[in-house]
Amino acid sequence: MGRPNMALTISPSERSQLLSILRSRSLPLSLVRRAQIVLLSADGAANRAVARRCGVSAQVVSVASAKRRCRTARGTSSGPTA
Repeated sequence: MGRPNMALTISPSERSQLLSILRSRSLPLSLVRRAQIVLLSADGAANRAVARRCGVSAQVVSVASAKRRCRTARGTSSGPTA
């Protein structure tokens, strides 16, 4: 068992934006996948569960979540991740 997940919180407006990205059929798959990772992580899913659901490695989920936390801490949280 690995380290516990750090809490990832998103505002209702960010959630709305991420859901819009998730439903898009014209945006790049990488952006849609990152939006899905952020949403699942914000819902409290474990990194390995998110990775299985999104078809990526747990390390990709960890990096995407960490980037999101850093952007939020800096106050530049536009978009799902950097």
